[in-house]
Amino acid sequence: MRRRVALVPFLIGIALLFVPRVWATGITDLPIARTITFPQLSAPVDVVRDTRGIPHVYAATLNDAAFVIGYVHATDRLFQMDVFRRIPSGTISELLGFPDFKIGAGPDPTVPPFPGNISNVTQDLFFQTLGLRRAAVDSFNAMSPEVQSALQSYADGVNQVIALMNAAGSLPPEYASLQITQIAPWTPIDSIAFGKLQAFQLSFDFDDGPTGDLANIDAGLGAARFERKRLGTDA
Repeated sequence: MRRRVALVPFLIGIALLFVPRVWATGITDLPIARTITFPQLSAPVDVVRDTRGIPHVYAATLNDAAFVIGYVHATDRLFQMDVFRRIPSGTISELLGFPDFKIGAGPDPTVPPFPGNISNVTQDLFFQTLGLRRAAVDSFNAMSPEVQSALQSYADGVNQVIALMNAAGSLPPEYASLQITQIAPWTPIDSIAFGKLQAFQLSFDFDDGPTGDLANIDAGLGAARFERKRLGTDA
């Protein structure tokens, strides 16, 4: 009996037995329940999509789960993944060109929110200088062998999809408008760099408007306190 990373409830198990390929019409064109087998897996892995189309992966080992999660992510979101590995790496211009394409352009072109109203080249220079990808390499080298192995398994799952799409010329439609027919394999460093980008974005507000407002208030209060001290009215 194979050990599960997450146990499949009895009713889901019955559904897997009797409805191996039911389609979630109106939500996704992918099967609600399927069993995935690849030579890289130690055992078959079950993927069940709930009523919102969200996939749940049930596997015998962590590496099997990581592989299939990568496979499912790439099946659902390959172009988005490619964009978000390139932003922290400072290579988005290679994909979207310059200077006409912009990421997340806001309504006021004079205000530079992050990652916002800057050209792709400027954004690439910013992130290459910041060094999130270099930090991702350092983080990977400091990780345990188990974590490194799981990240590699995830990359292998993504690359299973990339290889099939590259070979069949069936990349997501966004690539067609960019006249791109092949993309590079995914690496563990891509996953870590993506995570560092998310941490960077959530760490602070890159728009320094509120900071400037606070400085103005502080300066105003400071001037008022100085004037009270001069007049001898400061308590």
